[in-house]
Amino acid sequence: MKNFEQEISCAEMKLKLIKDILEGECNDLISGNKKSKDFFDKEITRKEMEDEVNNMSNFASLMIPSSFFIEQIQPIITANVLTSECIHIYFIKNQSGVSLLFRFNKDEQNNHEDISFSENENLWELSNGRLSEISAEDAKNYIESFRELYNNQGLSTEETMYTQYITFHYKNILENFLRFEPKSQLICAAKSDPFHDGKFRLNLILQIDRANCKKPRTQEKTAFFNIGNMQP
Repeated sequence: MKNFEQEISCAEMKLKLIKDILEGECNDLISGNKKSKDFFDKEITRKEMEDEVNNMSNFASLMIPSSFFIEQIQPIITANVLTSECIHIYFIKNQSGVSLLFRFNKDEQNNHEDISFSENENLWELSNGRLSEISAEDAKNYIESFRELYNNQGLSTEETMYTQYITFHYKNILENFLRFEPKSQLICAAKSDPFHDGKFRLNLILQIDRANCKKPRTQEKTAFFNIGNMQP
C-alpha cells in the first residue's frame, strides 16, 4: 500500500493553498468554530486519555464498548479527501448494539434535529469491524435509535450532555498523520466540555503508533488523539 502522504499529496497541496487564502485577518471572525476546532482536534497525553476513559463511568448505562476496532480505514479516508472537508462520526444503535457511522461532507456542522442527507454525501456503517456503505434511511434510523437509547437512560442533565456526532477535520488529518494502521482503534471516552459548563460528553480517542504520525508530541510508542469537536 502506498504511503498515505503520497496518496493524497495533490489534495494536501490544494487544501494548504485554500487554507493560506482564507487565513487573513478576518478569518477568526468568519470562522466562529476555529478556536473549538483547534482545541479538540489534537494529540493528548496518556494521562489525559486515561482520565477521559475513567469519565465513561458517567455513561455506564449505555453499555458502549470500551473501543471500536476498524479494519482498512485508510482507503476510505483517501477516497473521500477531494470531495469532503470533514468526517462526522456518529454514535448509532444498530442490530448489534451501539456502533459508529461515518459521514463525509463539506459541512463543519450538521443539523442535529432534522437529520437528512444530500446525494453528495457518503455514509459508512461500522459493523463487525469493517466499514460498509449504508443508505440514508438506515443511517437516520440508527442515529435516532441511539438518541432514544440515550434519552431513556435518565442521565443527569446537570453533569452530562448528549453527543450525537464528533467532527474530525480533514485539514488536521493531513497535518498530523502519515498513514493509518490496517486495524485502527477508537477508544470510547468522555470529555469535560469547557464550552458547556464542563459537562461530560461522549468522545472518541484515536490510538495510533507514533511512527504513523508526522510530528508526535509523545516519546512513547503509542500516540493518542482526540478526534474532534463534539456536537451538538
